[in-house]
Amino acid sequence: MAIALLAGCAPRLSEDVRVHVDGAYLKVENRSGGDVHVQLVAAPLVQAYVPLSLPGNRVDAGRYLRQRIAPSQWGRTLELHWWRPGEAIDASGIRGPDRLRRLPVTLTEPVPLPIDEQAVRACIAARTAQGRAGARTEQSCIDEAELCLNTGAVGCEPMLRGWQALERETLAQRPRRP
Repeated sequence: MAIALLAGCAPRLSEDVRVHVDGAYLKVENRSGGDVHVQLVAAPLVQAYVPLSLPGNRVDAGRYLRQRIAPSQWGRTLELHWWRPGEAIDASGIRGPDRLRRLPVTLTEPVPLPIDEQAVRACIAARTAQGRAGARTEQSCIDEAELCLNTGAVGCEPMLRGWQALERETLAQRPRRP
């Protein structure tokens, strides 16, 4: 009888895990009542992976995860795969998924663009104008924008103006074609 009463007091788990664009970030909210593990998948590019329940991909009950969206990712549709820990895979004790749930999310650009996203794009444009484009450029520009955000966004506006000026200056120095 006591076991039946205690079982009735256990928290009910739901399927309430949400994913949406929040400014320049992808936000995963866990409202399910229990810890979940997540993996972003750029389908159909990723054909297979092993969903493991590791500390690095856990979102605790009632918490959320924010991940920066790179400018090259805007407009794409991703899937958030989430699960609760299932059975141990082997003697390591690492647990696989109980079952996979899939949530599609389209990375729609926010309007207007947040100041840090404007800074990232101006940085990329300035470096592209200088002939230094690529994935490393994008990541270094994102890192700089994240740094300005850590200053309470007061550093973002001067950074944005500086990158825009550098882009204009670089483009003005290019020889004009007849």
